[in-house]
Amino acid sequence: MSTNSLIQSYTNTQPNKSWIDDPFELNEAAQGLVPMNHERKLSQYAEELVAYYAKFDGSNYNLILDNLGDNEQNELARLYIEYSNRDLSECIYGDDFTLNGEFTTTLMLMLKNDCLVTRESFAEVTRKNILIYYRQALQEILDDACNTYHCNMMTNQGYFSSIDNDSGDVVWGNF
Repeated sequence: MSTNSLIQSYTNTQPNKSWIDDPFELNEAAQGLVPMNHERKLSQYAEELVAYYAKFDGSNYNLILDNLGDNEQNELARLYIEYSNRDLSECIYGDDFTLNGEFTTTLMLMLKNDCLVTRESFAEVTRKNILIYYRQALQEILDDACNTYHCNMMTNQGYFSSIDNDSGDVVWGNF
């Protein structure tokens, strides 16, 4: 029996698998590895941002989207767009859906005079609008990452969390 027929037989018997899942024919060598999904990539990157840039105020970690550099904001937005199945239907307009908004104006200028300056202007307006449109969602992701990072740090230091019966707040201690 040939190697190709064995590989085909193997992939045909695996549930929800295709040859695309194993383009380098790793089969046995790659068992147990799980490809990272877009949601996990996004949350992992947000936690990395928290680890590098968040401020600890004594009880919580805080990270504001606007305090991140352009590269970090761009990557966070890119991962969010991947996570949301690349839905770009309205985000390119930011919060200005008027007929003569900044996006439409720079697009028309670029189409009229296609040069480096108009392309850069269009790209910058598009980037800025995407960040404006997704600002609240991206901030919520950073807030969740701050909470996750704080919980991980406390757990790593040997603390356990519980809910205070009176206030409903999370309380950390060495129980």
